[in-house]
Amino acid sequence: PSFLDGLTASVDWYQIHLHGGIITPSQNTILNNCRNGIQVFCDQIVFRTPGDSLTPIAFIYSTRVNAALLTTAGFDFAVAYGFDLFTGNVDLSFNGNYTYDFTQDLNHQVFQGAGATGGFYAGGPKFQGTANANYREGAWSFGVQARITGDSIMDPGTEGQPGLNYQSVSYTRVNG
Repeated sequence: PSFLDGLTASVDWYQIHLHGGIITPSQNTILNNCRNGIQVFCDQIVFRTPGDSLTPIAFIYSTRVNAALLTTAGFDFAVAYGFDLFTGNVDLSFNGNYTYDFTQDLNHQVFQGAGATGGFYAGGPKFQGTANANYREGAWSFGVQARITGDSIMDPGTEGQPGLNYQSVSYTRVNG
C-alpha cells in the first residue's frame, strides 16, 4: 500500500494429493488389511510353513508399502517491512505456515496428522513461523530471530475414533 512504503506481503494456498503414497504400516494394520483381502499387506506376513496360511505366523515384515493416499493443504504467508531509522535501516519480516490438513488414508482408515506432534501419524503443529528484526548501520548490523510454534496434541487418533490403540509384540527365545 502507498501509505506504507517498503511493505511487501504474500499469501499462498496449497493442496497436494499423492495417490499410492509409500508408508510403513503397523503390524496390526498389516494383519487387518490382509484379513480384508488386500494382497500388498499379505505379502508382508511369513507363516511358519511357507505358503500355508493356516499355520502360525512366523513373523511380519514391517516394511514400506505403496498403499496410501496422502494429502496436505494449508497456507504459506510472508510479510516484510523495511524503513529508515536514525542513520541506518530496519528490516522486519515474518514467514509462516498454517497446515489445516495432513491426512493419510490407508485403505479407508483415515489418520489426520495436522496439529499432532506424536502418535501414529504426526504432521507437526498446525501453525509455525519465524519472525526477524534486523538493524543495519554502516558496516555493522544487529538481528533478532524468534521461532513461533502453535499448539499441538500428542495423538489425534483416527477420524471418528477417540484414539488409536497401541499394541506391541514381544518375542522370547528359548534355547533348548
